[in-house]
Amino acid sequence: MDSQQVFSYIEGWGNVYHKLPNYQVGSCDIFKRDKVDEFDSVSTAYHDRLQGFDAEKYDSAVKESGVNRDIFGATLEQIDTFLTAYFGYPCRTYFVELQRGYNGYDYIRMDYQYTKKIPQSTQTIA
Repeated sequence: MDSQQVFSYIEGWGNVYHKLPNYQVGSCDIFKRDKVDEFDSVSTAYHDRLQGFDAEKYDSAVKESGVNRDIFGATLEQIDTFLTAYFGYPCRTYFVELQRGYNGYDYIRMDYQYTKKIPQSTQTIA
């Protein structure tokens, strides 16, 4: 898959980015790519929780990465830049899911690799 493809890429249940009002509760759309060896740890982040934990840091990461506040329409590279800016160490997503929760709210789950061993200046691992 071309890593420059926009986050609205669908692998499953229809194009949520364009059909969001008709999107069913519990449905999800997925981006995925292979993990790389340069990163030694994995974690998961949810965009709404990151925003709630530290809104100022979230807004700064949004500005630095060029993503929208809700992250819709972002490329994987923009999400990587967003997470790297938010956490302060190199991050690389390998699984991103847009889901409509059972509470009716949409959220983005980002599974990512990271390492604290690589200086940020060398974070451009595709």
